[in-house]
Amino acid sequence: MEETEKKLLVSRIQTPDGTILTSRHRHDYVKYTDKNGLEYMLDGGNDYQRVIVNNEAPHKDVSIYEDDPFEEIRKYYSYGYKINDDDDIKEQQILCEVSTKDIIEHLHYMKYYSKISNILCLKELLYRIENNIE
Repeated sequence: MEETEKKLLVSRIQTPDGTILTSRHRHDYVKYTDKNGLEYMLDGGNDYQRVIVNNEAPHKDVSIYEDDPFEEIRKYYSYGYKINDDDDIKEQQILCEVSTKDIIEHLHYMKYYSKISNILCLKELLYRIENNIE
């Protein structure tokens, strides 16, 4: 039986000095010079993960995947949201910080978003109901 690759939701690495780099979208090239003087780079968002690091002082992959606990996913997954047909996609927000009103609006305009984004917004609404979060 073939193993399927798990879906990357948030591409993140941690450098040796503890700094976490996050690439939020396909062309979000992030680089950082660690306290050790070495440069670390991350690119690709949740479409793919491209990492350039130095093997002398390796990084730690702290990415978030679809099979991680939802409590972790909601703290790190972000998406740009849209309020109506005339609006552009707004700046990305972390799922747990998006207002319930905006999540409901997101679901009203589901056609503009990815399937995974829609599923996670539904899960977030259920999570808020189950945990009495307004």
